[in-house]
Amino acid sequence: MPEITSGWQRSSLSRDAVLDAPEARDAQLDGLDLSDLAIRRGRFEGVVFRDCLFVAAALSDTTFTACTFQSCDFTDATLARCAFIAAGRESVRFRNVTFQRLSAKECRLPQAVFERCNLYGVALEGCELSGASFTGSTFSKSYSRKVMMTEATVRNCRLRNVDLQRAHLEGADFTGTSLVGADLSQANLVDAVFRNADLAGVRWVGADLANADLRGAELGGLDLLVLKAFTRLRISPEQQSALLSELGVVIDASEDI
Repeated sequence: MPEITSGWQRSSLSRDAVLDAPEARDAQLDGLDLSDLAIRRGRFEGVVFRDCLFVAAALSDTTFTACTFQSCDFTDATLARCAFIAAGRESVRFRNVTFQRLSAKECRLPQAVFERCNLYGVALEGCELSGASFTGSTFSKSYSRKVMMTEATVRNCRLRNVDLQRAHLEGADFTGTSLVGADLSQANLVDAVFRNADLAGVRWVGADLANADLRGAELGGLDLLVLKAFTRLRISPEQQSALLSELGVVIDASEDI
């Protein structure tokens, strides 16, 4: 059960070594290099990670309680069954963190704050992020001044009441995800997939749903009139009446007498 402190060095560990049950409490860790390590059953409480590297690290069954991450790099890292838990009113905070191509499964990040983070290529499966905010964060990558690509997969997750205002999520996949009460105002959701998602109570003002796929989704409260665009929006036949009723249209199958 190794203890991680500010003076910890990894010089004796190989690049693909296993770090089993590491612990750290109420510490500030600066410039820590955990790249390529397999970190299992770790416990970190009240730790500030600053300028730390988690590049291509594999974290599993590890808990971070009331931790803060500042200017850290999680590029190509994988998380499995990890929990980022708040303590009292504090929540896990990620500031200027790189998450490019991060893969996370069944992880808990309730009330997480992602501030000015790079989330391009992130793949989340079965994760809990209810109440999370993404202020100044991006799911896109610029290849030139004229070319910008967006890539994000968020499947079967809970993102209730998350703040994704003005987010560029073109082509993002939210299949099976609960976004109840989320704020997607002015978000770019062109070509996004929301199949079988729960979208009840989502705030859509100014959102662009052109060519988005909402088939099988719960659409309670979706008012097409507040959208920026919904050209070629795809829905299933059974969703038609719900959308029309929001517009005040009554479907009457009875014949005139």
